[in-house]
Amino acid sequence: MSNTATKVTGKDLLPIIKKALPANISLVDVTDDFSYKDVFVYDCKISAKNMHVGIIDSQGDMKYVELEDMILIDDEAALIIGSITQKIEDEIRLSLGIDNVSVDYEPYTFLDYRYDIMFVLLVDFSDEDRRDLRIKRKKIAYVQQTGKSKYLN
Repeated sequence: MSNTATKVTGKDLLPIIKKALPANISLVDVTDDFSYKDVFVYDCKISAKNMHVGIIDSQGDMKYVELEDMILIDDEAALIIGSITQKIEDEIRLSLGIDNVSVDYEPYTFLDYRYDIMFVLLVDFSDEDRRDLRIKRKKIAYVQQTGKSKYLN
């Protein structure tokens, strides 16, 4: 596997990411709105409609309910997004043969996850410190939450 990602473009990434996403998740490439080198940014929305979540009841039986029929807390939403993020990172590593990729997210839907879950997805090839990337993630989510996101309009 390669350790350089300077040749990776948004056109390379988009089909890989879409392949790893469930059908009810939409995303928009907003990388050009932010000027971070070797970091690709996507505005994402998980539609609660037709999204089924598996729940294990007290007897150990699995049942599926629609996301819009549940009241999620932050940790549950983070688990959903985190599993999707990990799948995307694995798919990028396999498809492009690149080791130095990190995929992370920051939700900007707060308190009410019943209707839709909105978050920014960052695909990072920069090898920057995790702390610096966390700061970028938070800034991007703030910008999206304060009106830049197409999903909030």
